[in-house]
Amino acid sequence: MMENIYLSLNTDTSMTSTILFSGKIQFEKTGNPLPNVRIELQRDYAAPKWMGGTQTDSNGCFYIYLPEKEILSVQQQHTKAFVNILKDDTLIYCGDITDLSAQQHISIHTGF
Repeated sequence: MMENIYLSLNTDTSMTSTILFSGKIQFEKTGNPLPNVRIELQRDYAAPKWMGGTQTDSNGCFYIYLPEKEILSVQQQHTKAFVNILKDDTLIYCGDITDLSAQQHISIHTGF
């Protein structure tokens, strides 16, 4: 059965020492979580700078904290970032996040 997965990504830029990216990844039709997937954030697709990454838990939830210098860079440049999703160390999605200050919803066709 082919089914898309659905990633929701929330950002919180109000913290002073870290920035919190939180989200959940789940199957689009059933709403079941997709656990044990690695979520990574990169600053630049052409010259990737790894921002942070984490394994999802059994509910498909993840939290990423960034150092203060990354927050300032994000706030000043208001730049795009790229999210990578890896399942069993295989890249299943790479796409841009258009606005780091807003909630993102990404529908991903993976062939699960």
